[in-house]
Amino acid sequence: MMGSTAAALPAIKRLTTVLKPHYLQPSIKWKQACLSRGPGFAGEQITLADVRLFPTLIRWEMVYAPLFGCSERPLWQFPKLWDWRRRLYGQPGVQTSCDAKAWRHDYFGALFPLNPGGIVPTGPDLTTLVNSGFSTNDDG
Repeated sequence: MMGSTAAALPAIKRLTTVLKPHYLQPSIKWKQACLSRGPGFAGEQITLADVRLFPTLIRWEMVYAPLFGCSERPLWQFPKLWDWRRRLYGQPGVQTSCDAKAWRHDYFGALFPLNPGGIVPTGPDLTTLVNSGFSTNDDG
Protein backbone atom coordinates (compact mmCIF):
# COMPACT_ATOMS: atom_id res chain seq x y z
CA MET A 1 0.00 0.00 0.00
CA MET A 2 1.25 3.49 -0.78
CA GLY A 3 2.42 5.72 2.04
CA SER A 4 0.09 8.65 1.42
CA THR A 5 -3.07 9.64 -0.34
CA ALA A 6 -1.11 12.05 -2.55
CA ALA A 7 1.14 9.23 -3.74
CA ALA A 8 -1.89 7.08 -4.52
CA LEU A 9 -3.76 9.68 -6.61
CA PRO A 10 -2.01 9.04 -9.97
CA ALA A 11 -2.62 5.28 -9.72
CA ILE A 12 -6.26 5.80 -8.75
CA LYS A 13 -6.76 8.21 -11.65
CA ARG A 14 -5.35 5.65 -14.12
CA LEU A 15 -7.54 2.92 -12.66
CA THR A 16 -10.74 4.95 -12.80
CA THR A 17 -9.98 5.97 -16.41
CA VAL A 18 -9.58 2.34 -17.45
CA LEU A 19 -12.77 1.34 -15.63
CA LYS A 20 -15.01 3.78 -17.52
CA PRO A 21 -17.97 2.08 -19.23
CA HIS A 22 -16.92 2.97 -22.78
CA TYR A 23 -13.66 1.07 -22.22
CA LEU A 24 -15.21 -1.92 -20.50
CA GLN A 25 -18.38 -2.60 -22.46
CA PRO A 26 -16.67 -3.92 -25.62
CA SER A 27 -14.65 -6.31 -23.46
CA ILE A 28 -17.73 -7.50 -21.56
CA LYS A 29 -19.59 -8.03 -24.86
CA TRP A 30 -16.62 -9.97 -26.28
CA LYS A 31 -16.50 -12.20 -23.19
CA GLN A 32 -20.25 -12.83 -23.52
CA ALA A 33 -19.71 -13.85 -27.16
CA CYS A 34 -16.82 -16.17 -26.20
CA LEU A 35 -19.12 -18.08 -23.88
CA SER A 36 -21.45 -18.80 -26.80
CA ARG A 37 -18.90 -21.41 -27.92
CA GLY A 38 -18.80 -23.34 -24.66
CA PRO A 39 -19.07 -23.16 -20.87
CA GLY A 40 -15.57 -21.75 -20.34
CA PHE A 41 -13.42 -19.12 -21.98
CA ALA A 42 -10.94 -21.64 -23.34
CA GLY A 43 -13.04 -24.75 -23.71
CA GLU A 44 -15.15 -27.23 -21.83
CA GLN A 45 -13.15 -27.18 -18.59
CA ILE A 46 -12.20 -24.43 -16.17
CA THR A 47 -8.85 -22.97 -17.20
CA LEU A 48 -6.57 -20.18 -16.04
CA ALA A 49 -8.54 -17.76 -18.24
CA ASP A 50 -11.66 -18.46 -16.17
CA VAL A 51 -9.83 -18.33 -12.85
CA ARG A 52 -8.21 -14.97 -13.68
CA LEU A 53 -11.48 -13.29 -14.71
CA PHE A 54 -13.59 -14.66 -11.85
CA PRO A 55 -12.40 -12.23 -9.11
CA THR A 56 -13.34 -9.24 -11.26
CA LEU A 57 -16.80 -10.47 -12.13
CA ILE A 58 -17.64 -11.79 -8.66
CA ARG A 59 -16.91 -8.31 -7.25
CA TRP A 60 -18.71 -6.44 -10.05
CA GLU A 61 -21.97 -5.44 -8.33
CA MET A 62 -20.43 -5.36 -4.86
CA VAL A 63 -17.55 -2.98 -5.52
CA TYR A 64 -16.68 -2.02 -9.08
CA ALA A 65 -20.02 -0.76 -10.36
CA PRO A 66 -20.92 1.39 -7.32
CA LEU A 67 -17.43 2.70 -6.51
CA PHE A 68 -15.95 3.18 -9.98
CA GLY A 69 -19.22 3.76 -11.88
CA CYS A 70 -18.02 1.33 -14.53
CA SER A 71 -21.24 -0.32 -15.59
CA GLU A 72 -23.36 0.88 -18.50
CA ARG A 73 -25.40 -2.30 -18.28
CA PRO A 74 -25.80 -4.55 -15.25
CA LEU A 75 -24.07 -7.90 -15.43
CA TRP A 76 -27.39 -9.79 -15.38
CA GLN A 77 -28.01 -8.41 -18.88
CA PHE A 78 -25.19 -10.67 -20.06
CA PRO A 79 -26.80 -14.07 -19.40
CA LYS A 80 -23.85 -16.23 -20.44
CA LEU A 81 -21.49 -14.29 -18.15
CA TRP A 82 -24.10 -14.47 -15.38
CA ASP A 83 -24.34 -18.26 -15.73
CA TRP A 84 -20.57 -18.63 -16.04
CA ARG A 85 -20.05 -16.73 -12.80
CA ARG A 86 -22.72 -18.80 -11.03
CA ARG A 87 -21.02 -22.04 -12.19
CA LEU A 88 -17.60 -20.96 -10.96
CA TYR A 89 -19.02 -19.70 -7.66
CA GLY A 90 -20.62 -23.12 -7.22
CA GLN A 91 -17.32 -25.00 -7.53
CA PRO A 92 -16.08 -26.68 -4.32
CA GLY A 93 -14.27 -24.23 -2.05
CA VAL A 94 -14.99 -21.11 -4.11
CA GLN A 95 -17.93 -19.73 -2.14
CA THR A 96 -16.04 -19.91 1.15
CA SER A 97 -13.17 -17.92 -0.39
CA CYS A 98 -15.45 -15.02 -1.36
CA ASP A 99 -15.96 -12.36 1.33
CA ALA A 100 -18.07 -9.50 -0.03
CA LYS A 101 -18.07 -7.63 3.29
CA ALA A 102 -14.25 -7.60 3.31
CA TRP A 103 -14.12 -6.50 -0.35
CA ARG A 104 -16.45 -3.56 0.32
CA HIS A 105 -14.51 -2.57 3.44
CA ASP A 106 -11.16 -2.78 1.61
CA TYR A 107 -12.20 -0.93 -1.54
CA PHE A 108 -14.54 1.70 -0.09
CA GLY A 109 -12.35 2.25 2.96
CA ALA A 110 -8.98 2.47 1.21
CA LEU A 111 -9.80 4.65 -1.80
CA PHE A 112 -10.28 7.97 -0.01
CA PRO A 113 -10.34 10.18 -3.13
CA LEU A 114 -13.24 8.17 -4.55
CA ASN A 115 -15.06 7.80 -1.24
CA PRO A 116 -14.05 10.76 0.97
CA GLY A 117 -16.92 10.14 3.39
CA GLY A 118 -15.56 6.69 4.17
CA ILE A 119 -19.04 5.21 3.98
CA VAL A 120 -18.96 1.46 3.32
CA PRO A 121 -22.27 0.26 1.86
CA THR A 122 -23.76 -3.01 3.04
CA GLY A 123 -24.81 -4.34 -0.39
CA PRO A 124 -26.77 -7.50 -1.14
CA ASP A 125 -25.88 -10.95 0.15
CA LEU A 126 -23.36 -12.36 -2.33
CA THR A 127 -24.84 -15.86 -2.53
CA THR A 128 -28.33 -14.47 -3.10
CA LEU A 129 -27.02 -12.12 -5.79
CA VAL A 130 -25.04 -14.80 -7.63
CA ASN A 131 -27.90 -17.30 -7.54
CA SER A 132 -30.59 -14.80 -8.52
CA GLY A 133 -31.65 -13.95 -12.02
CA PHE A 134 -32.08 -16.42 -14.79
CA SER A 135 -30.23 -19.17 -16.51
CA THR A 136 -29.53 -19.74 -20.18
CA ASN A 137 -29.24 -23.47 -19.50
CA ASP A 138 -32.14 -25.88 -19.77
CA ASP A 139 -31.36 -27.31 -16.33
CA GLY A 140 -32.05 -23.94 -14.63
